[in-house]
Amino acid sequence: MPRSKDVIGFAAVAELHCKNTKGVVRLLDISNSLLVDAVVDGLPFDSKVKFSIHKYGDLSSSDYSSCGDELAFLGETIPEHLDSDTRAVLHGTVKGLNVSDFIGRALVVSQQNKRLCAAVVARSAGLFQNSKQFCTCDGVSIWDERRVPSVGPQRAAFAQPHL
Repeated sequence: MPRSKDVIGFAAVAELHCKNTKGVVRLLDISNSLLVDAVVDGLPFDSKVKFSIHKYGDLSSSDYSSCGDELAFLGETIPEHLDSDTRAVLHGTVKGLNVSDFIGRALVVSQQNKRLCAAVVARSAGLFQNSKQFCTCDGVSIWDERRVPSVGPQRAAFAQPHL
């Protein structure tokens, strides 16, 4: 978890959608380290699952060999058996890696050297960098929408200039 003295840089996300496997992996630059936060459902639970970044963002081959060689190891975990599914959760940091080096490349989930699923790493907004707008006409954010009247002078007080 980021601390107040940490320098927060780029953020990225990889959304996994492969056969029975679905999940999301978030990457965040924090003080010369890469924070990795992954939750993936539908993986086999008989052995460790490895998360890594590969050279190319090419997902055209069904066995993900088109992703190329591994560039960076992000971590590994053992999927937990849930009621009717399995879930792999990975939280950790890797020193010396930068999110900006991985944009457009493939994040690959593998087990016993078999590539199970892959997704392209995409740039995303970092912490507090994407304030949502509910109504573009007056600029009230979705976070303030519940506390602000729908019409009238009190709503105008919350309005932000439209860019």
